[in-house]
Amino acid sequence: MHRVCVYYYPQCPWIVPTIDSIFRAARKLGYECYTYNLLSERLNEKALFKVYVDGNVVSIGIGMMDVDDIVNRLLGVNVSFREQEPSETAFSYTPKKQITVKVDISPLTSDNMDDEIALCIGEDFLYGAIPQRFMKKAVEMKKRWLQHILSKFKACGYIAYLKKEPVGFVEFVPGDFAGKLGVETDHSAKQTAVILCLSVKKAYWGLKIGSELLQRLIKDLPRTRYRFVEVTACKSGVWHPLEFYLKNNFKIVKDLGNNVKMTYYY
Repeated sequence: MHRVCVYYYPQCPWIVPTIDSIFRAARKLGYECYTYNLLSERLNEKALFKVYVDGNVVSIGIGMMDVDDIVNRLLGVNVSFREQEPSETAFSYTPKKQITVKVDISPLTSDNMDDEIALCIGEDFLYGAIPQRFMKKAVEMKKRWLQHILSKFKACGYIAYLKKEPVGFVEFVPGDFAGKLGVETDHSAKQTAVILCLSVKKAYWGLKIGSELLQRLIKDLPRTRYRFVEVTACKSGVWHPLEFYLKNNFKIVKDLGNNVKMTYYY
């Protein structure tokens, strides 16, 4: 019998519905399916999320939920990557005027981690809210991840508040830990911080809250250790947009097609 294996770190709540879709696709084909949480399993796999069929890597990414599409991928059909489409409300917002707002930015802690989780799973996220049937497990997954990185690193993120409402966050890890997620740094891993997520509620786009989060991260990182901040940006779409990082003094290091490796140099 064919065997599907899914290896993941529980960093992104959207892993939960993605794994559910993979299981449903595997059942359609009569394949066995196994998952391995790399926080708890002592394995050498270096990937944030990776899927194998009988030991061969399959192109399935976080956010994919089209079961028929996943079936084709498990069968080895050559199809291009297609993420879960943004919700109908993903871009239905009224941009704010270019005005100055008073934003408070706080370090991520065990006391405010629920605010970041709410931003990750809510309707204001790019792909809309996590489907309700996955909500509890998705919250538990993200909380376990944040508890883990907070226990290992004193600084790993910031949350932006506007009138006490959480409106955005940035999450990062040291470069040597990023390697475990399959993210190879372009500079010395021990001197590099790697941005994993930066997200702002859609209703507050245009107020430069993302830039404030980014500049706070850059300002607060201890210069005695870090010399570089890296991110993988995208030429199209609104997830880690290339132009945003260029405006914040990041430099292009490597062109990977639609993805671009970028670095901020101290």
